[in-house]
Amino acid sequence: MTALVILVPEAAPAVEEIRRKYDWSAHHGLGPHITVLLPFIEPTASDIALLEDLFGTQNPIAFELANIKRFEQYVYLEPQPGDPFIELTNRVLSAFPDLKPYDGKFTYDGVIPHLTVAYHEDETVLEQILRELAGCRVNAVARSVVLMECRDDWWYPINEFPLGPS
Repeated sequence: MTALVILVPEAAPAVEEIRRKYDWSAHHGLGPHITVLLPFIEPTASDIALLEDLFGTQNPIAFELANIKRFEQYVYLEPQPGDPFIELTNRVLSAFPDLKPYDGKFTYDGVIPHLTVAYHEDETVLEQILRELAGCRVNAVARSVVLMECRDDWWYPINEFPLGPS
């Protein structure tokens, strides 16, 4: 499986302890991140060139993670502004029209940019996580999109695409 993500190491001090307890990807080599598209494809050389061009025309994105949200059994931080992340995903989807975010598993209108902090089925645990994150504020700049591949239950970076001209 592959994914296009924006790594957000600036968020680690605020969320890594919770992620280690409640987020599968934190135990499998993937740091705090905002997903651009999952799943992606096994890219060819022409796909890589297309992604380089696509991301090279997008400037780096300064954003803040301060809005703590819930979606079903997930707790996440919402980036503000969110529109540049939505635009990135929509541009990838336009270039690869056969793909759907999360294979179409979730039914919602449009793209919801997010940094997942936790997944749990117990409502009490989720409410506790929301309390722990109260007041969380992270400022960051997205400077690249990373193509990651999950092999043997571990995420490996395959390629990095700078945002903006290199």
